[in-house]
Parts: sequence; structure tokens; C-alpha cells
Amino acid sequence: MTGNINSSIELNQEKFRIVGCENLDAEKINRKSITFWQDVWRRFKSNKVAVGAALLLLIITLLCIFGPYISGYEYEVIDKNNRNVSPNTTYWFGTDDMGRDLFSRVCIGGRISIIIGIVCTFIMITIGILIGGIAGYFGGLIDDILMRIIEIIGSIPRLIIIILIQILLGRGIFQLVFALTIVSWTATARLVRGQILQLKEMEFILAEHSLGASPSRIIFKHLIPNVLGVIIVRMTFAVPEFIFEEAFLSFVGLGIQPPQTSWGALAATAQGNLMFYPYQLFFPCLFISLTMLSFNLMGDGLNDALDPKLRQ
Repeated sequence: MTGNINSSIELNQEKFRIVGCENLDAEKINRKSITFWQDVWRRFKSNKVAVGAALLLLIITLLCIFGPYISGYEYEVIDKNNRNVSPNTTYWFGTDDMGRDLFSRVCIGGRISIIIGIVCTFIMITIGILIGGIAGYFGGLIDDILMRIIEIIGSIPRLIIIILIQILLGRGIFQLVFALTIVSWTATARLVRGQILQLKEMEFILAEHSLGASPSRIIFKHLIPNVLGVIIVRMTFAVPEFIFEEAFLSFVGLGIQPPQTSWGALAATAQGNLMFYPYQLFFPCLFISLTMLSFNLMGDGLNDALDPKLRQ
């Protein structure tokens, strides 16, 4: 009886209907695949404060580059008939006690201050990556020796080193850059070393070891690119630090020397006339403050954009 019932039941596709899967796109990827850096840019541009800071920094940079050509006045030309002129339509930022156009001098001073900040940051990052990468990758005795050297250099007050270098080598932009960077790389080296120590135990590094990759290839091909996000954030915070440090040294007479100028040198020259001509101090300090604020806000935005924990 059972055999007859089973034989009479015919199963075919017409007796079945698909329910709940009308659109057969369950495996379809709705969102376009993007790279890590594309995702970083997407998250960075969504941060309005960071984007505004980047635009402000771009405006300041363009002003420092093209400003002297816009004003029509040379920054070193002395006009005794127009000394200490307040800001007006002719002299946008006024003139100093020698009749020189302050707008042109602020722009030229910004060039030197920003260039010093960028060059010092580049040198600091380069040395820090090399020392930190070698110490973190090889470890052992090499790590101990390099870390003791870093501790000795880091324990020496920077101002004393800067003064000694300028006494021995003289005063100038080269000497100032050398003095600022000779001890500044230690913090970056520690940062890179810590990141390398975490990464070198991961599976993809062990796979490179098993394939016979050289240490230089592993460091520069795999380890350094994986700490690039941390390095970029460090750079954005280092540039304003160097700009402020140069301004401070120039303010106390240890930085840029005449006839060259910088924001710090302009502030140092104007402080004697603060009671009578405050605008001479206001504009250099304003640009120092805006530049440092822009770099710090942009650095915060990059830090959030590069943080993998915040990736969606």
C-alpha cells in the first residue's frame, strides 16, 4: 500500500513556489569596495572642523607664497617717511619703525617659519623611523644600545643644546634647523619602536621570515607602511611645535637674525612698541596662532580618520 502511494506522488518544479527570495541578490555587494586610504579620505572630509583647518592652512600658505607680490612692496625696503603707519588701504598691516611694509614682512616671515617647521619635521621623522625601526625589529643588544642612547639624548635640556650649537657653529637657518632636530627625533623613535614591536610578531611578518625575506625588505616594505598612519599624525603635530619653538627662539634672540625675518623675529622686534603700536605685534602672533591651531585641528581629524577602531 505504501509503495503504491509513493509511486503516485510526482515531485516537479511546478508544484513549488519560491517564497522570500524574489530578488536573488543576497550575495550582491551594495557598497563599492574602497581602499584603506580612500576610506581615510572619506572619513577625514566628513570632519568639517578638520577640513576647515586644512583650508585655512592652505590659505595661509598661499598668502605666504604670493603675498609679497600682491602688496607690491619689498619686505626689506626702508621708507623713513612712512614709519609706524597704522593699517590702511595702502599698507594693509601697517609699517614698522623703519617704514617697512608689515604685510610683506609677515608673508616672508611665514615662509621661513613654515619651511623650518616642515624641514625639521621631515628630518625628525626620517631619523626617528630609521632608529626606531632598527631598534624594534632587531631587538636584543641593538635595541638596548639604541634605547640607552635615546635616553641620554632625551635627558639633555634642548635649550642648552641649541645655545651650545649656536655658540660653536654660529647663528643662521642651517644652524637653527640642526639644533632643533638633533634631539627632537627621540620621541618619534620610541613611537615607531613600540609599533614595530607589536607588528613583528604578527602572522604576515612571520610568513615573510619563512619565505626568506631580508630584514630591510620586511622593515621598509611591511613594517613602516603599517605605522604610516601614526607617523602622519605625528608629523601634523610636530610642524606647529617646530614653528612655535622657532618663534620662541627668535623672540629671545637665538633664532633668525637680520636681515632675514620670521614670525618670531617680527614679534621680538615689535614687543618694544607694544604700548604705542600694538598692531606690529598682533599680526605675527595672529598668524602663529592660526597656523598652530590649523595643524592641531587637522592632526586631530587625521588621527580619527586613521584610527581603525573607528572604521565603519
